[in-house]
Amino acid sequence: MKRQISFGLLIIALAFSNMVTGQLTPIKSFDFSLLEGKKLFIPTYEASQKFIAKMAKKGKLDEIEDAKAAAENYNKMWSEAMAESSYDDTDYEIKAFDAKSLMKAKDKEAMFLRLYQDDYGNRTASITVCSPKKQVIASTIINGLYLGDKNDIRLMINMLNESLNTAAEIQDEGGSSRKDVKSKYKENVITFYDGMKDKTFLVPESTHKNEKKRTERNADLKIALKSWKLSNYEMTTEEVIEEKRVEGDESSFYWRDFPIYTNSPLLTYHYNVILSCEGDDVLFGFLGKKRLKPATLEQIQTKIVNKAEKYKTQLGK
Repeated sequence: MKRQISFGLLIIALAFSNMVTGQLTPIKSFDFSLLEGKKLFIPTYEASQKFIAKMAKKGKLDEIEDAKAAAENYNKMWSEAMAESSYDDTDYEIKAFDAKSLMKAKDKEAMFLRLYQDDYGNRTASITVCSPKKQVIASTIINGLYLGDKNDIRLMINMLNESLNTAAEIQDEGGSSRKDVKSKYKENVITFYDGMKDKTFLVPESTHKNEKKRTERNADLKIALKSWKLSNYEMTTEEVIEEKRVEGDESSFYWRDFPIYTNSPLLTYHYNVILSCEGDDVLFGFLGKKRLKPATLEQIQTKIVNKAEKYKTQLGK
């Protein structure tokens, strides 16, 4: 699947109330045609001036150079992740900016990425526009992602892009919003779907610490996977899936679970996504159980087929 250029205060109750077709959508409606001419600002990382001044005073110039080099490498990693991501709705720029000033001025061009962690430990990524008013237009849970890793940054952006596209479609169905149906995003979903039969669906084996439960869950998973008809499938370890993801294996795709914590230690929701190993492009996402079951797999397959066929109709294929 060809790669393409393509975080916002959200409490957990709002996140769940805005789950639509498996995606975290904007809190309020938004005319996505207004994205034309906007630019996504991504915060750059800079070495702390306070740290630099402190080290300079102590004569520790090597520490200053190390801090500057770390910042440079981090920003380079973000640049590469964005270039490899599926984000293509607007132009973007990695730069230093003051979000409060942009919102106060209702900057017509600006929209920005923000990272947030709530009281339950949930980490969220969101995109906020500043005009015509401050508004979150895309969001996703990112628990378990390490943003010091280029591939995880890319995956985060892809999930935000999926949220943005899903929200835009919902508005389109309501008779408003943008009309750019020939998006690269939709083209890539179709391309992936058409070649799916020649790929392998990688599903991680249970890692439960109790051997008996681990064996039982893996046995249940094997039974569940018999209902999978869209491609070959394989149960494997998370380590193998990660290796194929890092190498960008074109012949496989994988399932990943993102836990969503609540105020009860006994209640955890799960956001599940099916992703390509090449580029971490989001094929499908849904709110459900951590464990895959036959009914869940059948639902996923139906939605994948419907999504691809709808895009084919929209693009006249």
